[in-house]
Amino acid sequence: MKIASLKNESKAIKTSLEKKENPFRRLVNEFQKTFLRHYRAQLHKLNLSSYKHDTCTRPLPRNNVPANSAAIIKIRKDAMINIDHFNRLIVRCISVFYRQILGEEKLVNLKECISTYVFCHVVKREVYYFLLLLYRVESSAEECVLSSKIDKMRDVTPQELGINPYLSLNETSSLLEVYKKAVLQSESKNNARKENALASEASIRDRLDKKPYEAAQNWLRKIVWTASPWKKLKLISQLNGVICDCVDAFWRGISVRSEKLTVDADQYISIMIYIIIQGKVTNIYSHTKFAADLALYELKPSYSNYCLVTLQACFSHLIEMGQSVVSASTRDGLQEQSSPIRSAAKNKEIRSFSEAPA
Repeated sequence: MKIASLKNESKAIKTSLEKKENPFRRLVNEFQKTFLRHYRAQLHKLNLSSYKHDTCTRPLPRNNVPANSAAIIKIRKDAMINIDHFNRLIVRCISVFYRQILGEEKLVNLKECISTYVFCHVVKREVYYFLLLLYRVESSAEECVLSSKIDKMRDVTPQELGINPYLSLNETSSLLEVYKKAVLQSESKNNARKENALASEASIRDRLDKKPYEAAQNWLRKIVWTASPWKKLKLISQLNGVICDCVDAFWRGISVRSEKLTVDADQYISIMIYIIIQGKVTNIYSHTKFAADLALYELKPSYSNYCLVTLQACFSHLIEMGQSVVSASTRDGLQEQSSPIRSAAKNKEIRSFSEAPA
């Protein structure tokens, strides 16, 4: 009942703030105009005023990496600080207004929800695209290197990245072998019920023909196309679940021990690197950095922070890699290179899959 009550009160506050006569909307609009006018003038001084926000879905030219990156970083940090200060000021004003109505205790519980709502209204439309532009210009060098490495490794296979056969989700996986054993056991026991429960051979062949982790690659693209920094955070935090769903769908209808389908920290990072390479997502480094900086303004740590760190670790590892293709002979070297990155998540199980229904 308490949670339902908080949701109703949160909805009531949002409805009130969205009314045309509410000064909240006017304050936000005036801040956005002043913000854009001030920081566009700053970019003009750096001869970067020619950049347009409508190019945010395309990479910057590789020969157009700005030399004055320190000045750009300073502008971006200053912009985020000013947005944070304005956000805190508005949240404080809303809290003072509703304190008499709701009481101090309820306001404390609603503070994060109100803060997120205000931030989403401030960082939207032109402000969002302008901030993203700053991140893209700042990260243009890293984007170029990452894009180049991904292009060179586009033919890499899950096996070459050290992904085990149960999680490779392609023709080299253990699926067909496990399926044939299950069919033989079913026939030898003459158990009609178990035989009917098995997936069909046509279904197995169809799974083997599909691209590994295709749904996760499409999910990664959503992060770029979503014009909301908070939704980017949410999508990144849900990426792990999408990876798990890919494995579940691949093994559906086949009985296999749950530990075989456990995605530990090492396997998770290898899978993520494979998804990044095959996804070929433009400007993903900039979008992730934008979301990571936004996470610093959350009122309390969340699971999305761990997912962000993991994703950024994969980018850093790809940028540092020198091989165009990771062959089986160099796989050990690859794992040794990535061990400092992986150590942060060492011994943490990402998810254990339950045994598929027999």
